[in-house]
Amino acid sequence: MLSRSDLTLASCLLLVSTPGISPAAAVEDVRQLFRLCPPDIDEEQRRTLVAAACILLKEEPRLSPQDALADALQLWELTR
Repeated sequence: MLSRSDLTLASCLLLVSTPGISPAAAVEDVRQLFRLCPPDIDEEQRRTLVAAACILLKEEPRLSPQDALADALQLWELTR
């Protein structure tokens, strides 16, 4: 589970980078990213993937949450 701190920071990133998004919507978007993570990964990887997906969404708002998470997962795998 994402900590309150992780959820707040990731939501903040979406809030400042997504025009018209409300704080509640930013929090829900981060929770959605968390739920989209593969169930068999550890908490460190899950937190990292959610943060990375938020950064990717910040830079490319047309990216879907699923695609942002897939890109983040690919980056994770490439850093082995």
